[in-house]
Amino acid sequence: MKYKLRFSSSLAVCAVAVAVAFYFLIQFLYAETDCHFGTQLLTVVLGLIAILVAVSAFDYNQQWPISALHTSTNAFTHYVQLKIIRVVGWWKLRKLLQATHHVSQAQEFFLMKTLKKYAMTEYGIKHKFSEIKSREDFVRMHPITSYSDYEEYMDRIAKGETNVLLPGLPERMGVSSGTTTGASKMIPICHEFLFQFLTEISSMLRLPHHLCAWTLHQNRNVHTFTGYLL
Repeated sequence: MKYKLRFSSSLAVCAVAVAVAFYFLIQFLYAETDCHFGTQLLTVVLGLIAILVAVSAFDYNQQWPISALHTSTNAFTHYVQLKIIRVVGWWKLRKLLQATHHVSQAQEFFLMKTLKKYAMTEYGIKHKFSEIKSREDFVRMHPITSYSDYEEYMDRIAKGETNVLLPGLPERMGVSSGTTTGASKMIPICHEFLFQFLTEISSMLRLPHHLCAWTLHQNRNVHTFTGYLL
């Protein structure tokens, strides 16, 4: 019964919003010639808001069923989050496509920005991040490492030490599910990573897969993941 009520209510909101938008349209078209400009502008703005509500309510209705276990509040929140992710994903895809035309420059820019951010940490000072000005400097000055090189740092971060690998303290310590050795690995997770996950990784997961395939096809001669930088 609740499912049918939620289903009908979105159409009802759509119908009401259309009626309100039509009302404001009539008000605007038949407004007196000496009507104050501010009043006309308010009428237009309210009409556009009503149209947006109508379109959103109709689209929300088309998304059903989301899940029979959703409450009305949860279903609406879920709908809004998906729409935001799609919009952000479209914007991030545009940036990705631009970067694929200048892969080396994009990677080096990311590398330099990352080194600058972590230059004043203990690890950054030890490896002289502040003196690294190019990819060649990084390759020459920073050794090839594995997780074992960071285990001591991870233990110290887990005990509460600050500015070890990251500025300050991480938001939390992630733990891997284990490796061939059977031991889990700790990974510091900072606020920036959480933000990137929500705005970039999650957004890309919502994009059609054929766009990713098209991107790789268009740039098949560009060796994006050669590992030369990181």
